[in-house]
Amino acid sequence: RYIFLSLCDRANMSDGVLRLKSSAKELPGEVLACRFSPDCSQIAAALSNGHIQLLTTGSLQNTATLSVPGDRMPPTALRFAANSASKHLYAAYASGHVRIWHTSSSNCVSTVQVSETALTAMDCLADGSKCVVAGSDFVVHVLDLEAKQSVGTYGPGVLHRVHDMMPAPEGHTNRVFSVRCHPGQPHLVFSAGWDNTVQVWDLRTSHPVRHLYGPYVAGDAIDISADGELLTGSYRETKALQTWDSETLAPRRTLTNDAEPTWVYACQYAATAPLVAMAGAKSHELRVYGRTSNVLAGTFRDSSALYTLDIGRGPGTSLPVCAGGASRALYLFDVDGGSALL
Repeated sequence: RYIFLSLCDRANMSDGVLRLKSSAKELPGEVLACRFSPDCSQIAAALSNGHIQLLTTGSLQNTATLSVPGDRMPPTALRFAANSASKHLYAAYASGHVRIWHTSSSNCVSTVQVSETALTAMDCLADGSKCVVAGSDFVVHVLDLEAKQSVGTYGPGVLHRVHDMMPAPEGHTNRVFSVRCHPGQPHLVFSAGWDNTVQVWDLRTSHPVRHLYGPYVAGDAIDISADGELLTGSYRETKALQTWDSETLAPRRTLTNDAEPTWVYACQYAATAPLVAMAGAKSHELRVYGRTSNVLAGTFRDSSALYTLDIGRGPGTSLPVCAGGASRALYLFDVDGGSALL
């Protein structure tokens, strides 16, 4: 009884560099993905009931709902267009569709059928010309956002080993849950999922150029920093949050403490501060780690698993962070990006 009450008392409390600013609760579905607009004035939240809600950053007031009548297949991944003037939001769906929404009018301007199976991951090239999606078909798909059509697929094949010439799988052999475009090398795309691998694809070729075995990724849980460090979050108790050299794929650090396990669903670098954020299950926590100090700098515990997070850009050293998950709530935090804890 004492332990139960202790865990309940900690729910919805934040500490360290994390300060809970506001929350939107009792949403009409679980929060599967969330994303700040480029100017951080809005947050898009993908819900399990098939809707996308647009909320104001600050009060988290719902200003618009994006949905297709009669279609309850949920959106699973979101990205805003790099050009904020376009007011476009890209969404991948469990139906295998990618939809382009105009956020000012709430209209769906285009729908592309990418796969016959669920899409669970999305990212966009830095120049905004293409998006990359992946999911249950083990394939990485590239879409031209202006032409609104698929321009490339990168999937399982056979690659012969150098020494014994026995066939070995090339590409993914299970569902893909995260894709990330390299911020400095636009021809490189990283993908990861249930097969315990991170695949590195060169879009100028038809096969992976290297791969990493180890991370078990079950959500939007890989990222690449501006200086080329790879971050992976694994849905397991040990070595849950790790960093690697993105060129050599050599391991660098393990940030999580195995004595206080958490199963990672999402993780991300901050673009303007030396911190890493992760959200997950088991402990149901959002955690912030100092990228320089390698210490746990802030936590927030929810009553259920947190599936998703995003880090925005704020004035000065203050950074907005949003997170949500199974409790049907979206949370907004301020993070002190200038803290000595980082």
